[in-house]
Amino acid sequence: MVDALAAVAPRFAVSARQEKLRLLDRLAECEIHGPRSLGAFHETLCFLQAYPDDAEVLTRVDRALEQFPARVKRLGVPAARRLRDSGIAGTSLDYPFGYPMARWLARRFPRDVEILWEQFTEEERLQESLVLLLNPTEHDAFSDEGGLGWRRWLEVARAGRALTDLQVLLELFDRANLDAATRDWLFESLALPIGWRLHGAGASRTFAKLPWPRPVFRGGGEAPSRRSGPRDFIREVRRPLPSLRAAPRRLAESLIEAARLAMAVRFRELFAFSYANPGDVLVAD
Repeated sequence: MVDALAAVAPRFAVSARQEKLRLLDRLAECEIHGPRSLGAFHETLCFLQAYPDDAEVLTRVDRALEQFPARVKRLGVPAARRLRDSGIAGTSLDYPFGYPMARWLARRFPRDVEILWEQFTEEERLQESLVLLLNPTEHDAFSDEGGLGWRRWLEVARAGRALTDLQVLLELFDRANLDAATRDWLFESLALPIGWRLHGAGASRTFAKLPWPRPVFRGGGEAPSRRSGPRDFIREVRRPLPSLRAAPRRLAESLIEAARLAMAVRFRELFAFSYANPGDVLVAD
């Protein structure tokens, strides 16, 4: 049924809509035991959420996506590991995020993001790098030669607070007497493996949808084009620009959050999103 839904998803005739509803209803009652099939089902649902036939199809799709954390949990740990790095709700991923994205993740998902020390092998580099973050008077206490060493130093810097190692390390970088470019380069050079458990609203591709009052429905229309040719490109370039206006602050911030999330779950970081300014966000009618 998963394959059948994927096959009918890009078709928008009346008969295709009816088939989508039938398959969505049947799949809602079925257990999907294989991670590969569950992943394929997820991708098809994401396509249908972006290109729904009508409100009824969209409602079914949203409901199916809401069930995904429970579906992943029922797979069991060994099978669910095969969905690692997929960006699906209920799974996890790890990536050596740069400083701006790591700081955003630690603030946005403080209990679900942490350094995976078991995957980290550059302890000597970390030891050398952290010296640059300390005051000169702290160097002797920090060093491995008679000092605390970096692991114990993180515990001391935590000072009994309920902070993760990542939060403590980011705090050290925040207060370091380094210019922004040097700070960002130093953090990125460590290539810290940062693990992220994709739980809760807005923490996955599954729940990355922004609320919008006027969704576009494609019922009875043509399938969305998957490939554009040179003529399509030229036509779009020549088309007059719509009216642009500055986005209200709240909307601008939500769009920036959505853009960062879209990049993070795909292991990507863009300067425009990492250092985004809400005042630069424009919206068009």
